Amino acid sequence: MMLLLIKFFIKFKNNEKEKHKLKNEAHTDFLTGLVNRRGLEQQIKQMQANLAPMYGSVAIFDIDYFKNINDKHGHDIGDEFILLMPETDLIKAKRLCEELRKSASKGKHQSKGISIGITMSIGLVAYTEIQNIKKAISCADEALYKAKEQGRNCVCIL
Repeated sequence: MMLLLIKFFIKFKNNEKEKHKLKNEAHTDFLTGLVNRRGLEQQIKQMQANLAPMYGSVAIFDIDYFKNINDKHGHDIGDEFILLMPETDLIKAKRLCEELRKSASKGKHQSKGISIGITMSIGLVAYTEIQNIKKAISCADEALYKAKEQGRNCVCIL
């Protein structure tokens, strides 16, 4: 009987580990290990549950002409990224985004033995309350499209 209980406990413990692993995989990008869109939604829900009045900025980064990179090198070497910057005003956020954009465009990036030069377009907006983050993400997406319309490789603020 005791052996049966031990086996059950081990199986239960392994199931909990597996459940945690699957949840982690569902909330992270397998290439970068960063939180994916589903994980971001979960973090936003947690932030909203705290009901702390917050402000901040949100940016969406997209590699310019990424379709060409995908077509040439495959679909598993990049993606669009969202940067959530709680308690960061638009001036500081723009400075950070510009630094990231300039850094990305310097030199070549290596992936699977391939050297790739990239530039990024960035859409940036501010939010005034934690409840407005989803709307801010949508506006940052609009700003991203405006950055692409303005010639790419820039930060566009809405």
